[in-house]
Amino acid sequence: MLVITELKPISTFQHITYSNFVWPRQTAVIPAKCVWVRRTDLLALQRETRTLQQNLRKAINSDLQQAHALLEKVEHELEVVCQELEGARTERNHWQARCETALAEARKEKEEKYQLQCDLQEMSEQLSQQSAYCASMGAATCTLLWRVSRCEDSIESIIVGCKVDEFLSMTSSTVESYVDTYKDDVPQEQTDETVFILALCGIITNIAASPCGRDFLMTKDTGRAMLDTFITILAEAPSRKCARMKK
Repeated sequence: MLVITELKPISTFQHITYSNFVWPRQTAVIPAKCVWVRRTDLLALQRETRTLQQNLRKAINSDLQQAHALLEKVEHELEVVCQELEGARTERNHWQARCETALAEARKEKEEKYQLQCDLQEMSEQLSQQSAYCASMGAATCTLLWRVSRCEDSIESIIVGCKVDEFLSMTSSTVESYVDTYKDDVPQEQTDETVFILALCGIITNIAASPCGRDFLMTKDTGRAMLDTFITILAEAPSRKCARMKK
């Protein structure tokens, strides 16, 4: 048996006092505060304490290793995320630069388009003015030629010119285009365009009314083609709105 004189924490073995073994027949005086503890129990308690210390150390080391490994993993993932973020920033800057370039090009194209529209509008106005001028000039010239062609003596002078074939071809295509363009919606007779067409028809009528003019028209391919065109156009033209042309 072991005699413990005082109750101390089990982990502090230096405070345990061992007494001498007492013979069975010998009477020993035991202090009141002493507790009897078997040596085997004390050794078992000591072994358990050491085992707990070792297990605790192993558990702490294992937790530390796991925490360290987890920290390294998180640091690696953080590094990867930072690299991806940097790549995303680079790509964003690239696309932002391309977007700014595209916007600048779009603004430039918009300005160019606006300038082209202005130029087109200006050219359309000029073309309209030139068209009106040409129609007015054609109406005035053809009206004068129409009046001149009323005289039979002037017919010979007209058909002798070198531009007669071209004049007949242009007259045929002009009248045909006029009728195809307006069809049932023929403009008023007061417009320069209508006066121009009527004057052309009057000139051809005066040429055909003259014997030499008829012979000329029938002997020329352009003359026969023009007469065929006139016959077709006048047959298809509306009677009420093209009454003066048919006369």
